[in-house]
Amino acid sequence: MAYIGKTPTAVPLTSSDITNGIITTAKIADDAISAAKLASGVGGKVLQVVSTTKTDVFSLSGTTTKTDVTGLSVAITPSSTSSKILITGFVGSGTSPSSQQIFIHLLRGSTEIALGDSAGARRRAHSSAVGNTDTSNLYNWVLTPVPFTTLDTPNTTSATTYKIQISGATTNSVMYINRSIRDSEGTYYDGRIVSTITAYEIAG
Repeated sequence: MAYIGKTPTAVPLTSSDITNGIITTAKIADDAISAAKLASGVGGKVLQVVSTTKTDVFSLSGTTTKTDVTGLSVAITPSSTSSKILITGFVGSGTSPSSQQIFIHLLRGSTEIALGDSAGARRRAHSSAVGNTDTSNLYNWVLTPVPFTTLDTPNTTSATTYKIQISGATTNSVMYINRSIRDSEGTYYDGRIVSTITAYEIAG
């Protein structure tokens, strides 16, 4: 800055010089304030919510391989590395008697999270539901909502994607998302439902 005459002597800035409104939120770095500096009760509050609802049908058969459910994912960018992400939702499943069971897998990116402990050759998953066990096929119209939930600590401020995969119990498995096995036209038993996944950023 140019001055007329002599440059004034530099004087240290004091707290009394910083009045309310001088420093705007935009000038504060996202990670500049730790949870310890926040007012009591701020930690644990919901900072943002992102949700995806899948209304169309997805099918998987003939495999026990964990497979992405197309369109059932959500991306969230945490505002702080100390934030936790609460993931909730449910998968609307329809399975045949040969499926025996449908397994639900929850992933952060390519990493499976919130799954059962390892125990021999037992399958590990986040949740599951018994398939239609009526071999007479009288109940092939049954739809089962399979819930899932977990509180994750991604420790990042980068965009993070959470998604759902499913897998069958055997290679004979036949599974549908959002529709029944029979899916018959003209009956009041058969229907179409939705599946959802929601991410909540919780202040650390």
